[in-house]
Amino acid sequence: MTGVYTAALQGGGALGSAVTPPMDDLFGGWRAAWGGWAVLAVVALVVWLFAVRGLSSRNGGTRPERGRSLMHNRLAWTVTLFFGLQAFFAYIVMGWFPQVLMDAGVSRGEAGLLQGMMSLLAVPISLVVPAIAARQGSQTWWIVGHSVVGIAGVVGLIVAPSASPLLWSILVGVGMAVFSLALTTIALRAGSGQDTASLSAMAQGYGYLIAAPGPLVFGLLHDVTADWTVPLLVVTVVLVLQAVFGGLAGRDRLV
Repeated sequence: MTGVYTAALQGGGALGSAVTPPMDDLFGGWRAAWGGWAVLAVVALVVWLFAVRGLSSRNGGTRPERGRSLMHNRLAWTVTLFFGLQAFFAYIVMGWFPQVLMDAGVSRGEAGLLQGMMSLLAVPISLVVPAIAARQGSQTWWIVGHSVVGIAGVVGLIVAPSASPLLWSILVGVGMAVFSLALTTIALRAGSGQDTASLSAMAQGYGYLIAAPGPLVFGLLHDVTADWTVPLLVVTVVLVLQAVFGGLAGRDRLV
């Protein structure tokens, strides 16, 4: 189910990235193109309201037991840092990657398609890799492998951005697919349903706080240096740290 959930997220992201530029041309502006996606948000809200209503009736109005606090657990913080670093990288790619490609000579429409392709790559990976990795005691090398592939894509953008935008996009897309392993790690490092809920709340709550400044920092560095090299070097450092903390989080232990 984690794989299906992640694949749905990535598939939706791919659709948005690939279809928005043509919608821009069709509707004569980006405002209408962006506004069109609000229709899906309304549909999702309606589906969610019905789902929550059904869940409440099945549970008889009772609330699940609250899990223990993991704030002083070293492994929980390792998982949290791993989750935050991979989200930091993903937010930057989702926010800035098309502009980096366009500055390398790629057209706006092609940049949108490449962005969509990166998200689409994660769909089969999310369906297959977490299921295989979960059967093994440790997920360390899966996480490190994804991180290394992502580093290769970012280094390609630094050294020769216009040489092979398609190849760099594929490598970065495979690197971003570590998100499915981050979610899988949360489930595998907890020994009970309550601990899984506590670890998930901590990793995603603090992790997304770590990730939120990513696009802003990336943009500010570009403004200060008037180039993409320094921002991309910072992303490379983030991916190295992701490999380190992800490798530690992937070891066969419980919080």
